[in-house]
This record gives sequence, C-alpha cells and structure tokens, in this order.
Amino acid sequence: MNKRIRNYEKGFSLIELMVALVVFAIGFLGIMGTQLIAVQYNAYSKEMADAMLYAQDLAVNMPYMVPDPLANFNLAIFTDKDAGNNNSLGEIDIYNDPPSSPAYEYSDANLPANYKGLSTAGTRYQRYWNVANIDLDGDGSVDAHIVAVIVRWKSARAARYWTAVVTTTIPSPIGT
Repeated sequence: MNKRIRNYEKGFSLIELMVALVVFAIGFLGIMGTQLIAVQYNAYSKEMADAMLYAQDLAVNMPYMVPDPLANFNLAIFTDKDAGNNNSLGEIDIYNDPPSSPAYEYSDANLPANYKGLSTAGTRYQRYWNVANIDLDGDGSVDAHIVAVIVRWKSARAARYWTAVVTTTIPSPIGT
C-alpha cells in the first residue's frame, strides 16, 4: 500500500512555530527578570555585609582603644554627650547628609590615632556611634556604657535615601 502524504501533513506550520516562539520568549523573559532581581539582591546583600563588618569592627576594637585596659572606658569617645538621645541610640537619619545633629554623638573622625581597625575613609560608608551611660549599682556613678554603632550608605536600590545597619554593644575592658 502506497500512502500519499499530503503537503499540509509534513511537519509544523508557520503559525505553530510562531506560537511556540512566543511562548518560549515569554518564559525566557521571566527567567531573565528573575535573574536580574537575584543580581540586585546579591549586590544589596554584599553592601549589608560590608556595613555590618564596619559596625562589628568598631564594636570589637573598642576595648583596645582604651589606654589603660583595666580602666572603665573613661575615654572621650565613651562619654555620653547627649543623655537626651539615650532612648533612641540607634536612630537613623536617612534623609540628611551629613546626619542631622544631635542624632549622632561620634563619627570616625573621633577615633584615636592608634585605632587599628577598619577605616571607612574612601568608602561610601559612614560610621557613627552613640553612647549611653549605665549605672548598674544605683550609686550615681557610671559603671558601664552601651554603644550603638550606626553604619549608613547610599544604596543603588534607594539612591535618594541612606540605608543603614545598627549594632549595639556593651564594651568591657580587656580580660574582664
């Protein structure tokens, strides 16, 4: 038996190919959009990790900035300059450059010359910190300090505003 193959039965029509191509293009654009978002969030994650590194670096190195390691941090950069902001130590100014006063008590410019940690100079990050005095035994004297370290930067995701991270620490003398 010899069957004749008709011309319209020999494969795909042009319309079927065009529909398949449109479906493929829509799927491909969806995948590319997802990839673009993943790249943006990856960059943001790197910015956030860098900012946390600067904040933690300062918090970890605070005990080494004190000339006498057994002193109770009676150094100028551990003085509570504005007791009125103690309820909002980690408050972040996302609108102003430089940050509006009195939102921050200290910045990297106040670091001692012997500071061995990371510097934010030449980077897009700005590091500030606020200090609150703590009277643990109620005798009116300062027994400790709580320090809120704020690192902020202009992110590519939100270029009009500052993005920031805050970490708090209670520095203690070395060896205690």
